[in-house]
Amino acid sequence: MDANNNREYYSNLKADCENQLELNYGKIIKLENDLDSVSSAATKMENAVQNLVSINTDAYNKYGAVCYWYGLKYTETSDIITYDMQTEYNHYLEAIGEIKNSLIAKKSELEKQLEKLKKDNSDIYNMIGIYAYKIRTMSEE
Repeated sequence: MDANNNREYYSNLKADCENQLELNYGKIIKLENDLDSVSSAATKMENAVQNLVSINTDAYNKYGAVCYWYGLKYTETSDIITYDMQTEYNHYLEAIGEIKNSLIAKKSELEKQLEKLKKDNSDIYNMIGIYAYKIRTMSEE
């Protein structure tokens, strides 16, 4: 291969690397946006858990207050009501927990993809430097 062909070959490789770098930057921006969305959703799930705990505590307090005001005794009916309240609360808590866990897993996956892309970009930068050096040294010959 003569010097002109070598120069063209390395110029093409350098251009390919630069194109890949540009594509990777687009992917990084998308991944960062996805990561922000997932993080936001996970925070909303955490807030939902806190709200649910608060609502459940409120419901028990109000139920207890009603029983107190009306002088009701805890009977079989009140046991059924409290059991139903607790069961429903547990179902909601479990569902929110599952969603939150899947969001955390998705966030972790996105972070890994982002790190890989950043490493790939670093490798591509190195290759661009190597190709630019080869092109420059060939031009000097």
